[in-house]
Amino acid sequence: MGIDMPNPTTEAWPNNASAVPSGMRVDMDGDGKPGVTAIYANGGGYIYPRTSIPADDRADRSYVATRVVFSLNGSLTGCSSSSGSASVAHLDVRIFGCRVANDGRDCSSEEGAFLDEYAPAYTMDDGSYALQRLADAADCAAVRASLP
Repeated sequence: MGIDMPNPTTEAWPNNASAVPSGMRVDMDGDGKPGVTAIYANGGGYIYPRTSIPADDRADRSYVATRVVFSLNGSLTGCSSSSGSASVAHLDVRIFGCRVANDGRDCSSEEGAFLDEYAPAYTMDDGSYALQRLADAADCAAVRASLP
């Protein structure tokens, strides 16, 4: 999401957001910012991330690109369902920019680069999956009702 890669499952993920040409950045949520806008939690044990050190400015949202590459190994459990194991090969994140919480301005390129450099390195363990085919006209209520 948020980046248009010719071969996303095999291509090397960029080492930093500045290595991603603007032509490859995709505004997935249509808000005029590259990537997908992610809103940070604040309060209840969470605090907005800093945009530099030392600095008082913190980001309340970031403009993110992410890639999850996984494989499924399972079998049909009926005419319209499947289940089995799931293995994650890549879980990658890049942060193109951010918005400063206290004044609502977009972060400078240096502040965005700071968030990108110090973004969490996410990992995922192997797991399992269950797929269920729904009717073409299924609405959100039907999707929720099919969840375990």
